[in-house]
Amino acid sequence: SNYRFGSLTANRFGSTGFFNNSLNTSTQNLSFWKRLGYCATSGLSLAKTAVQRAVGFTGFCAKYVKNAIAAAGLGSYVKGHAYQMISILRANKNFKEIPVGSVDPKKLPAGCILVYGKGQAGYSKRYGHTEITTGTGRAVSDGITNNIKPNIAAIFIPVA
Repeated sequence: SNYRFGSLTANRFGSTGFFNNSLNTSTQNLSFWKRLGYCATSGLSLAKTAVQRAVGFTGFCAKYVKNAIAAAGLGSYVKGHAYQMISILRANKNFKEIPVGSVDPKKLPAGCILVYGKGQAGYSKRYGHTEITTGTGRAVSDGITNNIKPNIAAIFIPVA
């Protein structure tokens, strides 16, 4: 895959060529995220894993997000729908919830998880939606989108 990620580090992550070598200008500064406890290594790993596994939108966003979390070593797979990701991630020590209004969701670094409630932002009235940020203003679950929507129920950042 030739997908390029935003990065909060000056180092390349592996030798795959996925990551920019400099701070992505669409993200807030590194010290801001470090103060929140953001772990760039885990975030980049989670985003990379999610992008590599994306197949196009199938209606199984939560399954793809939870599989990416497990594959990136950030927690085990927990059953539940997209809207239930709030309680699933609150119980996962590798993620920290941050206030929704505290950041522009399009400026989040790689590996943050967005959760939309049932019917929120035009998503499923039965299941909601969840996705992982790439650090470039895009997000991925079962597919990749440029359309991060503002009506988010919860935002989680990787901290381990």
